[in-house]
Amino acid sequence: MKRVKHFNTTNYNEQIQNAIDNRKNAKDLKASLVAFAGMNTLEEIDVFLTEKTGFVNVQMSAEAMGLKEQYNIVSKYLDVIDLNHYDDDFNITKEYKDILKEQFTTYWSDADVKLFNKIEKALKQLNNFGIPMTCFYNDNKGQLLFNEKAYDLNRQLGNFRPLPPTKEVMTANG
Repeated sequence: MKRVKHFNTTNYNEQIQNAIDNRKNAKDLKASLVAFAGMNTLEEIDVFLTEKTGFVNVQMSAEAMGLKEQYNIVSKYLDVIDLNHYDDDFNITKEYKDILKEQFTTYWSDADVKLFNKIEKALKQLNNFGIPMTCFYNDNKGQLLFNEKAYDLNRQLGNFRPLPPTKEVMTANG
């Protein structure tokens, strides 16, 4: 199972905001593409316009055909806005949000996740003893150590959870 190391919220929100800001442009692009039905690239549109009019200049061809505004919108946004990121009402699709979430998420490696699971299991066992405050990390030895004196002091002061009763303790106490 994947474990998230970092999610880049700033970049995710920036991309979402960018898509929101481009909604009007996306609407205009979709409406303008109707004039160039069946053509998927700007090159195809350019060839269509120049062949239809016989002009070499694409802008003049678009103007001669009454498609200058549509051509300008398509040439400006076709390679910038992906209409698949929007639904019919030009809201951002869940699929696009999921793609962005995945794009801006960094995961721990499988080896790291296995290590973390082992550490968490050991920590859970240690915490079940009710004595985690008597353990400390010793920088000189590079180890986690148990402090018997701190245990005894905290036990006398009642500062820790007692151990859960085991079968032996219950039998010995009646």
